[in-house]
This record gives sequence, C-alpha cells and structure tokens, in this order.
Amino acid sequence: CIGRPFWEIPVWPDSILTDLQASFQHVIATGEFMRFEVEFFMPGRETQLLTTDITLKPIRNALGEVAFVVLEGRDITERKRAEAEVARQHAQLQLLYEQVRQLDQLKSMFFAMMNHELRTPLTLIMGPIESLLQQASLPQQTRQTLEVVMHNARLLFKLVNDLLEVSCLEQGKLELHYESCDLSRLVHLLAANFDTVAAQRQLTYRVQT
Repeated sequence: CIGRPFWEIPVWPDSILTDLQASFQHVIATGEFMRFEVEFFMPGRETQLLTTDITLKPIRNALGEVAFVVLEGRDITERKRAEAEVARQHAQLQLLYEQVRQLDQLKSMFFAMMNHELRTPLTLIMGPIESLLQQASLPQQTRQTLEVVMHNARLLFKLVNDLLEVSCLEQGKLELHYESCDLSRLVHLLAANFDTVAAQRQLTYRVQT
C-alpha cells in the first residue's frame, strides 16, 4: 500500500470511504486535527461490527504547510460494548429505583388509608363499651369482660396509630424517644387480656414477675 492513499487499503468498507476521503481533504485544507468514531463490518467478517476511533493529525513543514497527515485507527469495540453494558445496567437500576419509589408511595397511602378506615369502627366500638362501664349496676363478671374488651380495643387503636407513625418515621418526620417502664406491670396487663379465653378453655395460668 506504499505510495497509495490510505482509503485504498482493503480494510475499509465502501460505506465509510466517502467520509474518510472528505475528512482527509478537510485536514489538508484547514490544518485542523480531527477525531471521530466509525462503525463498520470488516470485509470478510460481515457478522462482526467494529467500532474504531479515527484520528487525522496534520504534520506541517518548515513553511507551515500541511505536508503529511498521520492517520491512526484504534479498535474500541470492547470499550464501547462495556460502556453500552454499563448504560444498560444503569437504566435498569433507574427503573428498579422508580418502581421501589412508587411502591413506597403506595405503601404510605395504604398506611394512611388503613389508619382512617380502622379508626372509625374502633371508635364506634369503644364508645358503647365506655358507656356500659360507667353503669354502677353492672355485674362484676360482665364488667371484667368489658374491661378486657376495652383494653384490647385501646391496644388495637394504638397499633393503628403506630402504623401511621411508622410511615412518618420512614419519611423522616418522626423521632424515636426511649423511656423506662414498669415491665412487671406491663406483663400483668398483657396477661390479663387472656383471662376470659383461658377460662373458656378451662386453662389455668400464673404470671410470676
């Protein structure tokens, strides 16, 4: 190929020869450095797409005229494939992030809805029970049973409020505060919830703290 233009080298496909010739003439006429990427199939290997980084560097003589043009071609196919894979994975991560964000919004909406939907029936349950407990003529056994029902209704009401607090906590709108409590009393209160159930099933249990 000595003494022949570089575009006559059989490595170049016809699809990019025109652009190569035009770029070469532009460098000769302007003396500007050029760099660009081309994609093409190698002659004889039409199933393999190559990406090449092309540079055209003008070399001037003592008079400042362009005497030579140095062409360099670097095979960057693997690098471009790696960049494409990184871009694909990044897009996939963005999609997953968006899906997680939407699910998080749906979860917050669900908590808010459940908080509202459960508060109303619980309030309607606790209201009549409070009225019954205020009656002085209420039999002791009935009073104890209603007190257990009331205690559990209040506990459930608190759990409903906790759902909303968890949602606020995840959004950074709530701070946790730690405090001491009477663990023995708490255990006895929890155990008392099962007095009626234990009696119905003829079970006897004892709490020792």
